[in-house]
Amino acid sequence: MKQILLISLCISLLSGCFTPVIIEPKNTHITTQEDNHTHTQNIKKITDYKHYIPAKILDKSFYEKAFSVANKKFETKNSQKLQTNLLIVNHHLLAPHFIADTLNQISKKQKKEIKNIILISPNHFNEGGQNIISSDIPFKTPYGFLENMNYNKNKNALNIKIDNTVMKNEHGITGIVGFIHKKFNTKNNTVSILPIIINDKTSISEMENLAKNITNTFSKKDTLVIISSDMSHDLFPSIANFHDITTLQAIQNLDTNSIHHLDTDSKPTFYTLFSIAKIWNQEQFTLTHHSSSAKILEKKYQPDTTSYITGFFTEDKNINKQNQSNNKKIVTGLFFGDMMFDRYIRQQLDKKGWESILDWRMKRFMTGSDFTVVNFEGAMTKNKPYTARDNMMAFTSDPKWAKNMSEYGINIASLANNHSLNFGKQGLSDTKKFLEKYNIATFGTPYNDEKVGNLTTFQEVRDVKIAFIAYHELFNGDTSPITTEIQKIKSEKLAEFIVIYAHWGDEYLQKIHPRPQKKAHAFIDAGADIVIGHHPHVVQPMEIYNDKYIFYSLGNFVFDQVLGKSVRTRLGLGLEFICENNCENKKINYTLFPLIADKNKTYNFAVELMKKENQEKFISWFKRISK
Repeated sequence: MKQILLISLCISLLSGCFTPVIIEPKNTHITTQEDNHTHTQNIKKITDYKHYIPAKILDKSFYEKAFSVANKKFETKNSQKLQTNLLIVNHHLLAPHFIADTLNQISKKQKKEIKNIILISPNHFNEGGQNIISSDIPFKTPYGFLENMNYNKNKNALNIKIDNTVMKNEHGITGIVGFIHKKFNTKNNTVSILPIIINDKTSISEMENLAKNITNTFSKKDTLVIISSDMSHDLFPSIANFHDITTLQAIQNLDTNSIHHLDTDSKPTFYTLFSIAKIWNQEQFTLTHHSSSAKILEKKYQPDTTSYITGFFTEDKNINKQNQSNNKKIVTGLFFGDMMFDRYIRQQLDKKGWESILDWRMKRFMTGSDFTVVNFEGAMTKNKPYTARDNMMAFTSDPKWAKNMSEYGINIASLANNHSLNFGKQGLSDTKKFLEKYNIATFGTPYNDEKVGNLTTFQEVRDVKIAFIAYHELFNGDTSPITTEIQKIKSEKLAEFIVIYAHWGDEYLQKIHPRPQKKAHAFIDAGADIVIGHHPHVVQPMEIYNDKYIFYSLGNFVFDQVLGKSVRTRLGLGLEFICENNCENKKINYTLFPLIADKNKTYNFAVELMKKENQEKFISWFKRISK
């Protein structure tokens, strides 16, 4: 007869003592696809564990409450047994019931008992000196010890560097192991866990090799891969919601091309997930939860929101037939106004660096959508800038800042403005060369012709094509080149959406001027889907014309004008391009992101997101002046 070891664990925590835990020694089998034979690991008795990693929370009542809330609040919509080996859970423990419910749904749907769980998390602190790290000691949970597949010193399941100290500090792992033990270690079944943490610097080849090693080593029959990741961080709820649209679309489409646009804990972790899903042919994603700390805490303007997307993947293509969101294709874009790096901006950049203008929070804000568009004022050349005495209105930027632009998510730049020829045609050519070196697409020309560039850039994301057409009013007010371009794109079906990005209007005017209004209406009548303006250096109203949006001016973005609230106030515009039924039905949704420069009026040109009270005032004002 098998011996049963009865251990009484009485740990004094807030909830009192835990009940006795029964550990029954047995064998765990890991089936490999490489050699089709079974490896056996003996689970050590609980008294043999001299070294272990404790779960982040050792209070059993915490897990019991999470599963109790999940059982009461959420109902499994489809109890059909499915082959599912991949899921995403959050590790922000403000929402433990989301973790519990997602594991509940998996266990109810699973065709066979799970024996092996691979838990993959970001290496949040990038510790350990290696891009991919595992551990080889068990995890202590309120329900007993969770066996580590690497516990046998002679066996490292995937030949990954072992670092128990780093693993002990990783809450993406320690925050989840208690849930795993509670749900999958039962009287009749014992699971082993393989914890893996991934550094932000992990290369594509390393991620692909990890995915191949996992799928070659473990069988789908008894293996579950859990991705432990939260989504957007440290931003307002409106931004988190906007970023989550991109992330959810990438997850649903296993879009590895969009990885660098995702606002998540770890881009490499999701690349690995997408690679495994494709190899195992589990490409149908079912969303279990999409929420955030702001929603749970009911804080509309929480400045440090953490968002959650949880769910699982299956092979069954019919599971989501009723889920209309999976039939939608959504592409996101973030638009700003005028950006230049000369005069006083150049001086600040040279003295204090890039982050003195756009800090880490702005970077997170700017990198969470499929594309980010700016009007690049001036040239980008190796020429020396003019002095104030020579010419204050001719701009050139140091080419080294193109890399920073790209790192901050900017991937489209208009050159259709009155400063792009400040250093002649050669300067314009240099600008295109330096920007495109860092994969920033350029479009638009100073005279609205194609002698020195292209009017339009076409961008395709997840099979949705968007045409961006630039217009510059100051040198050539004729709109016919633009309307002709619109009509050509429409007639030849070259894009699903057409965006007009216009440099026009009267400076410092905060109302709609009849001249650009007439042109905007002409663009819409010709077939444009939206018109977005810049140049006046101030924010101007929005108008709805024939059910299409016209934003007459977003104001400055990065510019050294700070004398007066109107020029310090800037606007970021988030757009959702939504296609349904092969774009037979399409629409555009927008979100406003109010910005402020030099908020302390100290001639510091830093641009940042407005605080709660100022956001509310701005949005109220903008709605009041718009039609």
